[in-house]
Amino acid sequence: MESDITTTDLARNLSDVLNRVHYRGETFLVKRGGRALARLIPTAPSIRTWEEFKALLSDLGPIDNSFSGDLEEVIEAQEKTVASPWER
Repeated sequence: MESDITTTDLARNLSDVLNRVHYRGETFLVKRGGRALARLIPTAPSIRTWEEFKALLSDLGPIDNSFSGDLEEVIEAQEKTVASPWER
């Protein structure tokens, strides 16, 4: 279903309108002075199914053998957090 929205309302509620378009798939006809200027429609999702997602992952190939070593180095390089005295 398409909803009409004025340019003023769009400017005031841009984030909300974009979220409705993206997450709910809503469509808006943007009007100024009663005249249609633009239409906001959702883009096609880049991944539609689990099968497509799995196909993308399989195209990546196997994980390099040195990956786990690199990951351990990154973890060890992180600063150690001091436990809060309030969390006892």
